[in-house]
Amino acid sequence: MIYIDSKSEQIFIYRDRLEEIFEFGEKNILDNIYLGRVVEYNSSLEAYFVDIGRTKVYLKKSDSGPLNIGSKTLLQISKMTEDKFPKAVVDFTIPGRYMVKIGGENKFSKKLSKEEVEDLKKYSFEGVLFRTEAKSATEEELLNEYEKINSIYNMVGYEKDFEPAPRLLYRRDVVDEVVGRYDEDIITNDREIYKKYKNNYKIEYDKNFEIKYSKIYLDYLKLFEEKVELKSGGNIVIEDTTALTVIDVNSDKNWDTSMKNLALSTNREAIEEIMWQVKLRNISGIIIVDFINMKDQKDREKILNFAKKLNSTMNLKLSIHGFTKLGLLEISRQNMGERRKFDEV
Repeated sequence: MIYIDSKSEQIFIYRDRLEEIFEFGEKNILDNIYLGRVVEYNSSLEAYFVDIGRTKVYLKKSDSGPLNIGSKTLLQISKMTEDKFPKAVVDFTIPGRYMVKIGGENKFSKKLSKEEVEDLKKYSFEGVLFRTEAKSATEEELLNEYEKINSIYNMVGYEKDFEPAPRLLYRRDVVDEVVGRYDEDIITNDREIYKKYKNNYKIEYDKNFEIKYSKIYLDYLKLFEEKVELKSGGNIVIEDTTALTVIDVNSDKNWDTSMKNLALSTNREAIEEIMWQVKLRNISGIIIVDFINMKDQKDREKILNFAKKLNSTMNLKLSIHGFTKLGLLEISRQNMGERRKFDEV
């Protein structure tokens, strides 16, 4: 089920549990394109700070080239960070479900086969990156999407030459992306969203619906607790430090089985829950997992292989480095932007 709450500007994907959270509207500026105004240059950082109207953003000189204080520049928000300012780039792109308008020569996802690439080359599209999903799209879907993203791309290129600055030129339509990606029923408290999708999707309008008064909110609140209970009776404890995230796996019950089987089963359940927590909390950087002690090396290998499988299927972009001599699992994750904060609802 897809729950779209315009009051909190969030979208929740909920099946048997909370699986995804997306921000939209004013709350989410990632991938937005602005005509900004340069307000400061920091020589030690070799970067400009650019006013986009609602905040300042960070733009590397190596990306933009030399700019003058007070001049306007086109930029796209590329990353939300834990520090004060979002990061931006000057080479903008327009994302679609099947392709991304990038300018320049066409490119293809590395996950597409040679045959699929050759099949997509028949289209006379210019300056796009074909996503993996393009292989399953119909000709009509590809043509319609190209027309849409190419039109936006050209509009942005045209508008960059005009005042005023700062101003927003393009906002990514997160709602449209999520609704198109998931084949799920929808509940929303936004009448305009309901009108937009009612003819093509199974959607219910409920003006009184709010996430904070639904069953989803209980799952949401758990994302800000250190201790997460497991169904088996065990738990994981997530502690943040300046340098890394430490996750401790514990077992409180199931003592009627052998210690060996207890450790393996609890650790297997724990690593799956850890993957969900990393995704939903948006944890980045170094992650150390202290499992219940597994003396058998084969058991460690089973947990390691299971973790790698989950990483692939959940598209978490983790690097799983393996166990240390002390039996700690080392994981790292590229910077995925700001960690989820409680004040979002």
